[in-house]
Amino acid sequence: MTVTSKAIDFSEFDLVIIGGGCAGLSLTLALLQYNYAGKVLVIERREQYEHDRTWSGWFSQSDLALLTNLSMQTFPGWSISDGRHCYCHTSTSHPYYSISSEHFYSYAIQKIHASSNVQLLTGAALSVNDLSAITHSHIIDTVGLGIEITRPRYGLWQSFVGVMVSSSSVLFDVNTQSHATLMSDMSQDENGFYFTYIIPQNPHQALVEVTYFTSKSLTRDYLTERSTHAAQRLVQTKITPSLNDITITAIEYGHLPMWDVVSHQTPRSQTHHHITLAGNISGALRSSSGYGFATIQRWANQTGKALSHTDKLSTKPLLHTRHYSRWVQWMDNILLVVLVRYPKLSSTIFLRMANRLTGSEFAQFMSHRAPLRIWLKVIMAMPKWAFIKAVWWSWLD
Repeated sequence: MTVTSKAIDFSEFDLVIIGGGCAGLSLTLALLQYNYAGKVLVIERREQYEHDRTWSGWFSQSDLALLTNLSMQTFPGWSISDGRHCYCHTSTSHPYYSISSEHFYSYAIQKIHASSNVQLLTGAALSVNDLSAITHSHIIDTVGLGIEITRPRYGLWQSFVGVMVSSSSVLFDVNTQSHATLMSDMSQDENGFYFTYIIPQNPHQALVEVTYFTSKSLTRDYLTERSTHAAQRLVQTKITPSLNDITITAIEYGHLPMWDVVSHQTPRSQTHHHITLAGNISGALRSSSGYGFATIQRWANQTGKALSHTDKLSTKPLLHTRHYSRWVQWMDNILLVVLVRYPKLSSTIFLRMANRLTGSEFAQFMSHRAPLRIWLKVIMAMPKWAFIKAVWWSWLD
């Protein structure tokens, strides 16, 4: 249903969170963790929560501070390949984590139900006009009501459909079950650069995604077909069953912006100056990779702690947190220029980076915790002329 200011007495709440997804629920967990005394309303358009996302990356213990006892998978090894070259990394100190939205949603909802000052309203949505009715509460908008995002010239979409493939036969042994395939079969076609992403779930099951870096709006049906074929090929390399022995189900869809969304969005009316943007709409996704879960966790922790130490919440927007340094953002933009202008170099770029770095260095670089020496190793591994030209093109634009 659509909820309007007449249906909810917003004056009862000190804080209204629009969107009960990753950012909204993470902030709620932080508020509960730090014993925020005000009343909180979380508004989510979904009628009920289902598994529709998988969040992965290299997380530090501080990134996971709000998720104590949450079930997640740990992969000490991962690989990048193009069919001819394969580079495998191992790091027990910086493993690759994968978190199912099914577990995350259940964990957060359980915490909310145990609280007396947080209300989660599902099956509801606000319109842009409803925002002006909320005058006594602070609003944190994680969905970007009334905001449109425009893809810039040197921006790409990261598009994928993830399918879950299951077999009665064993697909992964003890060793391969702890190995994440981050990028395999990297190649290029008329739709852009693509690769296959494989995350084992258990010995009989895996998440398989054919992911595109593209300037096009690819349909779900097309992406589902590509991922389904990749899942079938995976099974055929592991065992030789009939196709009746496996089931393949599409479970998640992504169409993520790979650019600085804050600089390329249509602003809302100035009458909505009391609203703070958060999550992906505030630039939490890293432009070069699409990873954003750890960034959202850090933002939620910092924001929840700050709000909980404030006696009275002002209706002024919170100070916007810069998710990534200007250096990281500039370097990511240069990479995007290269990927757009020289798409055939895409595989070479990722293979060279994987080859030059150790597992721990790769994890630090991808989680934007890399010191200067690691940045220099990556820079020295890149095709020089393409990146020099990219700097020139970025200045011209």
